[in-house]
Amino acid sequence: MTKSAEGRKRRRVAWLFGGVVVPLVLFFVLAANIGEVWLTAFDEGALRAVELVHGASGTMALRFMTFFGGFLGATPLALALAGILVALRRRRDAVFVIAVVGGAGIVQYVAKLAFARPRPSVFPALVDVSTTSFPSGHATVSASLGLVLAVVCWNTRWRWPVIVAGAAFALAVSFSRLYLGVHYPSDLLAGWCLAVAWATAVSLGFDLAGRPVPSRAH
Repeated sequence: MTKSAEGRKRRRVAWLFGGVVVPLVLFFVLAANIGEVWLTAFDEGALRAVELVHGASGTMALRFMTFFGGFLGATPLALALAGILVALRRRRDAVFVIAVVGGAGIVQYVAKLAFARPRPSVFPALVDVSTTSFPSGHATVSASLGLVLAVVCWNTRWRWPVIVAGAAFALAVSFSRLYLGVHYPSDLLAGWCLAVAWATAVSLGFDLAGRPVPSRAH
């Protein structure tokens, strides 16, 4: 094995550990502690603090924001990004975007069914929801969208503006779920962990299959 091949193997192992194993361990630690006194106190205390800043204008803005962080809102954004990448002849990156965002939506849905955590009842929810709470699908999908934006723009001059914008988008969507009273903070943390683990796993899969993601911009 050449030195370059050994270096790639070490990087893959490091990414596997830091980007997949660690987030999944954190995810399952949160899942295992649902209902525990310390986590309940943290979750409910945070929601009570958020309730103090409720206002009509904030509610309207965050209802708008929360729409784009959900699977139905994020899907058109992901498809538009994939279309732009196809037009730029970056078809592999377009497939990567769909795999990460679409897969994140599926993974969080399966996790919701598995854990079946009831929605918060600290204060009346400001939007109607019918699914379970853990992990937050909005946090998972919005974070995955922010991550793929960062990846596909990594080798361009837009890297840092996109990273900042993607992080701001994911944080705003996640905060909207707290504000609207439909998620606990631990749901959001679990969603972020799931998004990082899934995006990293897909990226490693692409790397093993051939040319790694991100590719150079054309």
